Amino acid sequence: NRSSDLDGRAEAKKGEKQKKEDELLEEKFKEYVAHEMSAEQQLYYREITGACLGSADARKINEALQSLSLDPGLNQLLPRFTEFVSEGIKLNIVQKKMSSLVALVKMVKALLSNKNLNLEKYVWSLQSVWFGFASWFFRFTSFFRRFCPS
Repeated sequence: NRSSDLDGRAEAKKGEKQKKEDELLEEKFKEYVAHEMSAEQQLYYREITGACLGSADARKINEALQSLSLDPGLNQLLPRFTEFVSEGIKLNIVQKKMSSLVALVKMVKALLSNKNLNLEKYVWSLQSVWFGFASWFFRFTSFFRRFCPS
């Protein structure tokens, strides 16, 4: 009887903990999809991400990065851009696409240089990615030094 009471309490605590975790995840997700993008925002997002990662035209890339660093109206698109960068870095680390990683880092640098943006809310989404990127980079450079000495 007593052990069943203890088991019941333990199950209740697990249920409460899981419910709190689910609520936190739901809250973060709601922040991410808090608004629908207008057609104009969708077009802008596609053009910027396409120019930064899919273009060989240096002029288009520079224009996109300049837009990210100067446009005062990007706050609504920050969740999208941070998710894009976060997922892009994860994917390109696995695929070892250095040029794409450099392009994504340039996007972050441009966003960070934009004085009109408040990036504090979105740093958490990039933090783990940066640690993964740094870890991969240091493994790669130590491997390179070991097997490709100058």
